[in-house]
Amino acid sequence: MHESVQDRYRRDAEWLHAIGRNLRDQQLRIDVNLPLSMAEAAVDAWNRSEDAPPEGETAQQWQMREQAGILALIDLLSQSAGSKWRA
Repeated sequence: MHESVQDRYRRDAEWLHAIGRNLRDQQLRIDVNLPLSMAEAAVDAWNRSEDAPPEGETAQQWQMREQAGILALIDLLSQSAGSKWRA
């Protein structure tokens, strides 16, 4: 079954929330540990190529798209810091 763009945004927003919950209780430090599935979701979001926002996008859809973009930035930040995901 083909996944719609909005479904991907919704899934990415859910991953972002899960990562936030996972990181919330960690003390601030350089090392951050995420389950591999969360790291892979960030990598997938970064590697995805999206077209322009859909016409008639609702506020809720815009918010999910924004959160999907933030999820993608987690992978970008890890790459720029020289980090590598490991199981």
